[in-house]
Amino acid sequence: MPLWTDVMKPAKLTAFVKALIYQMDENQKTLAQWFPNQEVADVSVRYYIPEDGYVPMADYRAFGAVPTIGDRPGGEWRTLDIVPIGHEIPTNEYELLRMRNSGNQDGIEASIISTAEQVAKAIFERTEHSRGMVLDQAAMVIPELGVNDDFGRDPANVITLAGAAKWDNPAAPRLRPLKEWRKKYLKGGMAPGAILCGLETFDALVEGEEFQTVLIGGANRPATVDEVQSLLRSHGLPPIHLYDRHVFGGAVLPEGGLYFLPAPSAPNSNTGGPLGATLWGQSLTASSPEFGLAPGEMPGVVTGLYKTEKPPIQTSMIADGLSMPYMSNPNLSMKIQVF
Repeated sequence: MPLWTDVMKPAKLTAFVKALIYQMDENQKTLAQWFPNQEVADVSVRYYIPEDGYVPMADYRAFGAVPTIGDRPGGEWRTLDIVPIGHEIPTNEYELLRMRNSGNQDGIEASIISTAEQVAKAIFERTEHSRGMVLDQAAMVIPELGVNDDFGRDPANVITLAGAAKWDNPAAPRLRPLKEWRKKYLKGGMAPGAILCGLETFDALVEGEEFQTVLIGGANRPATVDEVQSLLRSHGLPPIHLYDRHVFGGAVLPEGGLYFLPAPSAPNSNTGGPLGATLWGQSLTASSPEFGLAPGEMPGVVTGLYKTEKPPIQTSMIADGLSMPYMSNPNLSMKIQVF
């Protein structure tokens, strides 16, 4: 099916869809705060996973003496292939032609933009779902493609509470474990900058006896968000970020999960963050001359309108690209299943 450029050029459509995806990450407080969007003009990346976040210290030297030769920090080089992603939505050629023949150019563009918004949202939500998988499992698994990339989080950074310690028990301690997890996280080389959890996990936290306020008459009430943030700060703990996003397939993160993470980054920094990034590679479609894209515009999702040449005429909007979230430093994440 060849490109149909009569109503909108693919370069313009590509720019619109790509900007919309990034805008949703910017405005909706997504997991791109920990996996910022990063465009690469390739189909794979090579990256280094350190054993921990520490670097051997430099030595003082005497005047006139040569500096000592240091050691590189331990770690492992890895190569990651960025997987293809795409989405197609049929467009209504009849309505487009009626509007074109009547000279309603604004109506034509509005129809195309409406379809482009659906395409962008489909790509965006699949990407956010994948970020949730990578954060929760420290792995990217796509069974239908045979993809199973384990990013190598230390098993000690995955904790599951059991028995009376689970947070569905109001008497179970909250603050002491939180401080113990913070201390364990420090072995990754930096202090945690955020605690991420869903609303149900937050409710389980504040229903603990340590977080309840005694009212006049002896009744109790759970702490508010502001009170929790203040209490955590007073104990040297990072702030809580509430995250409760759902997509077509269900919740992005499972219930009962709590995550110690670095401080959030700008979602569209194009440089990645301390924990990792959402990679947007360069597909073969992007280099097609018909798209008319400059080299810097090729990475990420490219979008065009297509039309069959023979009756019955069919039209579609198709987005195509390479995309994959990954962890470059998996031990800067810690997952605790609290119930």
